[in-house]
Amino acid sequence: FHKDEYIRLTFFVTIVYIAGFFFFFFQAEDGIRDAQESRGLGDVYKRQEYGDVSGSGMLLPRWGWILMVTAIAGVVLAQWGIKDLWAEMESDPGPWCERDRGAHAFLREPSNAYSDLSYLAIAIWLSTAVLRRDRRKSNLASEPAVLGVGVLANLLHFVGTFFNHACRCYPGHVLDVMGMYTAVWYLVALAAVQMTSVKPTKSAVLSFCGLWIAALPVFFAISQQRYDSPLREHTENSVITLMILLLTLCFARMGFPRTTITKLLAVVVVGKGCHEMDIRRVYCDPESWFQGHAAWHIATAWAMFLVLQELQAKNPARDS
Repeated sequence: FHKDEYIRLTFFVTIVYIAGFFFFFFQAEDGIRDAQESRGLGDVYKRQEYGDVSGSGMLLPRWGWILMVTAIAGVVLAQWGIKDLWAEMESDPGPWCERDRGAHAFLREPSNAYSDLSYLAIAIWLSTAVLRRDRRKSNLASEPAVLGVGVLANLLHFVGTFFNHACRCYPGHVLDVMGMYTAVWYLVALAAVQMTSVKPTKSAVLSFCGLWIAALPVFFAISQQRYDSPLREHTENSVITLMILLLTLCFARMGFPRTTITKLLAVVVVGKGCHEMDIRRVYCDPESWFQGHAAWHIATAWAMFLVLQELQAKNPARDS
């Protein structure tokens, strides 16, 4: 692993994150200035009645930015200072295109691992919602207990997938898949309960928590397959596809416009396409800064953010 190569990759990823977050910032700021409500995904930031969780229109507050920058800096320092951490771990390399930097490196797949910070950003964003919640403008998706589950699910997803791409090991793979299932199921369970009760009643919160927790043992059981298992890919694709279909059905039942649902699905499809081109070697440059699987991480994090924005924008007085 060459020092100059790592410096270039770190600089590139940092610029992409800064550009992306400031794009969301200006989108949100423009929407807050416009009080007219809209139902389209393109104007989702205009419905900031619940979504402006930072209080200033920024995607993350100052402490959230500090956490993100600290996380990036910590990973950079770890890559330079920590060696041979994964040497004794049980190997289970995934089918990704990115070149393995070797067991001596802290990040064996730097691009894929850095893109996992997108999920950490979602967890931090949800944390701001807990701290900035306005009880006069509350719905189920904005309830602290529900937001806390979201923070937990997305932290698990971040830790699991980052660990997986850092170590290319079996424990990392299990945590990655488990985290992916729990984060997506969080959205499905929330949408399913909110479909019947937008208001944050005690029974609605308990129903959501029970529904989310009930699936965890199943997710853990089906996350044990190694990458070379013949059923692994079919299992993961089937479970995620089923959950996306359930989420789409809930959105349709809640009256979201078809354009909104279509655009949300388009983000996921584009990300999935990048992922498939990566593992099928349709587009594969092991030394490139751009990796299709990394694009999948960013696309799914973006989709989760947009879904949560839509759910938090539901008005209990109008939509219940």
